Amino acid sequence: ALPTTCFCSFLSAVSVPAEAFYQNHGRLYSMMKGKMGPSNLHVFTGTLCKELHEHMAHLGTAGTGDLMELVRHIMYPAVVNTLFGKGACPTSHSELREFEEHFWKYDEDFEYASQMPECFLRNWSKSKKWLLKLFEKVVSDAERTNPSETTSKTLLQHLLDNLQGKHLAPNYGLLMLWASQANAVPIAFWTLVFILSYPSVYKKVMEDLTSVFGNAGKDEIEVSEEDLKNLPYIKWCTLEAIRLRSPGAITKKVIKPIRIQSFTIPAGDMLMLSPYWLHRNPKYFPDPEMFKPVRCPS
Repeated sequence: ALPTTCFCSFLSAVSVPAEAFYQNHGRLYSMMKGKMGPSNLHVFTGTLCKELHEHMAHLGTAGTGDLMELVRHIMYPAVVNTLFGKGACPTSHSELREFEEHFWKYDEDFEYASQMPECFLRNWSKSKKWLLKLFEKVVSDAERTNPSETTSKTLLQHLLDNLQGKHLAPNYGLLMLWASQANAVPIAFWTLVFILSYPSVYKKVMEDLTSVFGNAGKDEIEVSEEDLKNLPYIKWCTLEAIRLRSPGAITKKVIKPIRIQSFTIPAGDMLMLSPYWLHRNPKYFPDPEMFKPVRCPS
């Protein structure tokens, strides 16, 4: 893809020059796609399951709390330890609070920061600098412990091996962290919200889980790729949550003239697509405001 005004603004929000990004993009994209493609997901499932069990154990067996906070507290350390290596980023209770305050501030205003000078977002800028300083140490530790065996490397170490412009390594580390959380956390939250809000959906999900893993007990569950193939309904729940909670609009600037059917859209024009309304078109989604996972296979 060619650079657009919006995308260059995005790069400024992570302090990566456009030239450096495009110099690295093809190589890093191929590496990430290869390492995290469907054929390699089994490499991560064991570690991820273990991490999720460990951090869910901290919740106890009873009580109330904010669901978004719960999802964040569980997913952040589990995903970070899986992708960056155990202990690479702050995940202990004593260190986590300060980190979370900075990261969620960074995430919350990321979209604004991609369109406005940092001087208008002082708290966001402060959190960004704090995170980049942290990632200087994270990168230094990853480089120091980088093994020669490919199979022993973390995803961050693979990124460092393929990155041109090592001075930007902390920026790419922060970008990788943000990418691992920015979409996964909200969609996990909304999937749980919808499942819990529809008793029939919740019942079906629990029946499917029991059919694959048996009744709940004290033993930790190990999830395999084959198990996930036998749980299509949960995937449909996630896709239906994405349908209902997609962004209102996506805007792109046309760099080169493009032809769509009988129309030619000239360079310089702005294109806007509304997933919100597309996903509520009754022609394709009857009763569009309802959460109906069974519609997803069709």
